[in-house]
Amino acid sequence: MNSQRSNSQLASIQVLRGVAASLVVLHHFAHAIETYSKQESWIVKSGLGALGAAGVDLFFVISGFIMVYTTRNRVGPQDALSFFYKRARRVFPLYWFWTTVLLLLWLANIALRSHTFPLPYIVASYLLIPAYHGTTSHPLLDQGWTLSFEMLFYIAFATAMIFVSNARRLVVVPVLLIATAVLGALLSSPSAVRDLLTNSLIMEFVLGMLAAEIVVRMQAGRAVARPWSPWWPLVLVSAGMLLMLVTLAIPQGMYSRGLVWGIPSVLIVLGAALFNDSSRRGLAVYLGDASYSIYLIHGFVALAFGTALQKVTVLQSLQPDGLILGATVATVLLTSLSYPLVEKPLLKLLSRGERDGKRAESVLGTATIR
Repeated sequence: MNSQRSNSQLASIQVLRGVAASLVVLHHFAHAIETYSKQESWIVKSGLGALGAAGVDLFFVISGFIMVYTTRNRVGPQDALSFFYKRARRVFPLYWFWTTVLLLLWLANIALRSHTFPLPYIVASYLLIPAYHGTTSHPLLDQGWTLSFEMLFYIAFATAMIFVSNARRLVVVPVLLIATAVLGALLSSPSAVRDLLTNSLIMEFVLGMLAAEIVVRMQAGRAVARPWSPWWPLVLVSAGMLLMLVTLAIPQGMYSRGLVWGIPSVLIVLGAALFNDSSRRGLAVYLGDASYSIYLIHGFVALAFGTALQKVTVLQSLQPDGLILGATVATVLLTSLSYPLVEKPLLKLLSRGERDGKRAESVLGTATIR
């Protein structure tokens, strides 16, 4: 695989991660305007605000794509364990950090004043185990609900890595996920865990895996070249966006989200992956790198925004669509600062701790041998 081309394709996927995070931010600000603003918003009325939630579906497809694309020819228990450890290290530390920040704000009676959180629910939130609290099964840090799906997929993918490599995982991973769904359906009583195991959203990761396998095979020259192949990226992305817009005409609750938003998402991801751009840096890629931070902490700003809409009279006189767009752009840029200021230092600290631990083990092993 040509490394330059590979890096370019992953750069385009990173850009798409930034787009996905921005869509989720837009969705939450549109919801705040719908709930608290006295003026009518075209973004809300048209359904585009609600459609921003599809950024999550885009994230899931991207995740499935990246897992396949970056683990070629890795198979066996050691590779599987290494894969799962690296994914857990990527997900949990930053999530724990911002969950703790929110927990401290709650304990200080600054945020979520009207809520009560029992200890079992807080522990489940930290472990990303879905648990009902009132009418919701979302964790303390609301955005963490998607991470439960991520971890379920990682468990299935790591299990498949123990036994098979490459394309065979496209069979084994869905079988494992279907098996967990059947087990979930057999649970004696409804629960948040059951809802997780049986949710169709989990299959969006498989769609991402399929997209990655198609791209890899095309790179290997197994696909027949077409004269119009340079147009594939634009055609696929445009088709995906059009299908997303078509879903606005379908009443919510009348379709399976994993299918109706998953298929357009996989077309967009496939088109982005086939887009060959030599430029790899810039704001777009930076926002992709920062997308996890943006996704996790934009809720803090959205919460403050909703409170301000209720208490600051002048905000009610401003054009609501301008407020949504302005707040979205400002929040994306502001929360992206967590990437260089919190996320990267945290990961660097963990990596340094691992190196020190390995060095200590090496010294201890040498001393033991002597």
